[in-house]
Amino acid sequence: AGARRTIGVLGEAGIGKSALLAEAAERGRASDLLVLGGRAAEHERDVPFSLVVDALDDHVASMHPERVRSAGGELGAVLPSAAGGEATDALTLVGPAERYRYHRALRALLELLGRERPFVLLLDDVHWADDASVEFVLHLMRRTPRAAHLLLFALRPVDPMPRLLDAARGAAGWEELRPTPLTDAAAQALLPGDLGAPLRDRMTSEAGGNPLFLRELARLGAGADDSLPGSVLATVQQEVSGLVPEAKALIEGAAVAGDPFDPDAAAAAADLARDDALAALDVLVGADLVHAAGAGRSFRFRHPLVRRAVYDATPPGWRLAAHDRAAGELAERGVEPAQRAYHVEQFARPGDQDAIAVLEEAALAATDTSPAVAARWYGAALGLLPDDDPRGAALLAPMALALASAASEHVDDHVEHGLIEPVDRPAGGRGHPRAARHRVDRRHELLEAALDLVDFHVEAASVELDPAQVGLGRRPAVEVRAQAGDRPVVDRLSPLVAPGGVDDRSDGDLA
Repeated sequence: AGARRTIGVLGEAGIGKSALLAEAAERGRASDLLVLGGRAAEHERDVPFSLVVDALDDHVASMHPERVRSAGGELGAVLPSAAGGEATDALTLVGPAERYRYHRALRALLELLGRERPFVLLLDDVHWADDASVEFVLHLMRRTPRAAHLLLFALRPVDPMPRLLDAARGAAGWEELRPTPLTDAAAQALLPGDLGAPLRDRMTSEAGGNPLFLRELARLGAGADDSLPGSVLATVQQEVSGLVPEAKALIEGAAVAGDPFDPDAAAAAADLARDDALAALDVLVGADLVHAAGAGRSFRFRHPLVRRAVYDATPPGWRLAAHDRAAGELAERGVEPAQRAYHVEQFARPGDQDAIAVLEEAALAATDTSPAVAARWYGAALGLLPDDDPRGAALLAPMALALASAASEHVDDHVEHGLIEPVDRPAGGRGHPRAARHRVDRRHELLEAALDLVDFHVEAASVELDPAQVGLGRRPAVEVRAQAGDRPVVDRLSPLVAPGGVDDRSDGDLA
């Protein structure tokens, strides 16, 4: 309708910027507008006007030479098609005055095209654009072409975003769009319908509302495992590869330290001096790879999959040493074993008594509040013990009970949400038999898993519970009988898991 519009789409990698531009292109063509589009490429950041050439050169090649020349003789210095197909190297040597003349010639070309019919100029990945192309976008925003048009550009919230937003204050019809993560319902709608509910939920959770990550996870389908799709790894690695060495080292250290992470722990893991790490942290924030997590010294990755991609790309030997350094930093600060256990689990060697002690303490601290976590730390400690160490059986018993307690929480939650059908209490009965039976089966599975953690082979096992006493792991009357193969270690286990081998303390704590 003769209007002039300028729209900037800003957002993280994979959030949907390119999809919005593609939709705008389709609607522009459907409205009989002239659609011109270009995308900046990281490897062309040193090529002057590379984004402009990508957007305009093909269309200029279809125009009559006389019309092209009417826009100005300087046009041939920028667009190869306007110079008869001969590229020029003079652009690398020009100063600001010459560039300004080139900008005026390019704007005159757009006005020439706009007098025939309104045009849409779509510029994607402007964060990778060369300086000359960025300056041209700034020129268009400050000196809007005198023709009906839509200038629509997209970039990540990094340089040159501040310069573009500053110029946008005077741009014609300016509007800023920042796509937000998809809701769970919208994300579920994008997944294939043949995926099971647990897998769909896991993919939705891991993608965190990022359409690109969700799409790539969905491509793996039912064959998806815990590894990241190669395309996701490549996307993140492309961002990381362009960092200065100190920033690259720090983000790798941060991936080891956790998410969110403390800069000192990340610096220790990366083996960086703290002053160097703080300077590198500014680079990571500026690159939109990490963000401040509220006030204080806590930072988090832009997206959980960014952290995983960085972590998975580090060499395994380096990771072991980085976890060791991170654990040492936390120990020097007097941090509780529960916060050090993750790192200790990663690097500890078999027989490492200090590591075993840390894992045991972490398991004990988590028993009441997070029994599944407690079982993990007990299992990690067991894995460090020699086969003939008598402490193995002593660790296995609380681990099995922690797993049983975790099973109770899991089942109670499902009963509460109606996923397990309760059965009416029979006259004189105790509890809901069907729910209790499900708990029995689930504990059976988890107790077998506990045995598997220490390489036991259980051929048969059973669990007997008093349904009236089944709750959130509070003083259950548990009897476990295991029948297994002839492995000697099972003989040492049997007295602990036989009836009467579990200590049900009067204070309610599980031993």
